[in-house]
Amino acid sequence: MPVWNRSQYHIDSGPKKILVGFGDIINFFEWERRNSLSREEFRRFIKGFKSQLTHLQSKGYFLKHLGDGAMFIKEMKGFDDQKRIVDFLCDSNFLYETIMDLIKSVSYPRPKGFRIRIALGEAEKTTEWVPWGKCVNIDYTGYIVDMAFKLLMADKNEAPLLCHESVKDALSFKTIKKRGIIFNKWPRPKLTNVVIDSYDLDALWKFGCQKPHKK
Repeated sequence: MPVWNRSQYHIDSGPKKILVGFGDIINFFEWERRNSLSREEFRRFIKGFKSQLTHLQSKGYFLKHLGDGAMFIKEMKGFDDQKRIVDFLCDSNFLYETIMDLIKSVSYPRPKGFRIRIALGEAEKTTEWVPWGKCVNIDYTGYIVDMAFKLLMADKNEAPLLCHESVKDALSFKTIKKRGIIFNKWPRPKLTNVVIDSYDLDALWKFGCQKPHKK
C-alpha cells in the first residue's frame, strides 16, 4: 500500500443535527485494581462489554470506543424525528440493562454500575479521506458533544440514565405515552471543575423505557 503525505488527505466538515450518548462503567479503574476475577474471566467480561457496545454499530450508530465506555451518535434530518429519538432512548435503555446483567454476572467485588448521558443538538462533523477515496476517520465536535460527555460526572451513582431536556421536549406527549417513555425531572447536580452552562444543569431528566428494544 502506498504511503501518502498528510497534505494529500482530504477533510470534509459541516454541521449535523445529532443525538449523542456517552456511557461508561462506574468505578471501573478502582474495580480493575481490586477485582477477584482471573485474567481469563476479566478478558471474558471485557469482551462481553465491548460486544454489547459494538452491537450499536449494527443498528446504524456511529460508535467510538473510549476505554471503559463509548460515544454513540445518530444523525438526524431534523429535530422533529420522533421515531429516531425514541429508538435512541430505548436502545440506550436496553444497552444499560444488558450491561448491568453482565456486571451482575461477575463475582464480588463488582463495578458499581453503568451510566448513560444523552443530548440533542448540532455538532460539527469532520470526515477524513485518503487519496484513493477511503474514509479513515470521522469525528463530531461541539458544545453538545462536550456537554454530554461531562454529564457522565453528574450524579453517577444515583442516576444511571439521564438526558438533556432538549431530548424530552422534542417528543410529543402522544409519542411518550404510546412508546412507554418515562421522564422524571432530575435536580441540579453538584459538579466541581466541570464547565457546563448553568441552564443545562437545570435541564436534566431521568428516563426509562417500559418497552426497550431487544434487537
